[in-house]
Amino acid sequence: MFAYRSHSYRPPGTGLACLGALLISMGVPCGAGRGRPSAGYITAVMCGQAYLTRSQIPEILGPFAGNKKNVEPFLEVIKEHCQAAVSLSWEGVQPDH
Repeated sequence: MFAYRSHSYRPPGTGLACLGALLISMGVPCGAGRGRPSAGYITAVMCGQAYLTRSQIPEILGPFAGNKKNVEPFLEVIKEHCQAAVSLSWEGVQPDH
């Protein structure tokens, strides 16, 4: 069933497994201070790039099976991601040093 959905809707994978390690290597604590907004910005950029790449795949492979059924829900999700990214704020976030 999961393979069917994956082939029918081509969900993007963003590979956020090492996000915590990236923040730590930058000296940014993961759960406090600049950690949350930093993770939010990084995730927003990665998600946007994944969806851009996903939109380019049909040019090579043709539209995926669930494309027509998924257009409106997909655009609604993208709109929500965009609104969330725009609403991210550093206000009140204290430097970690």
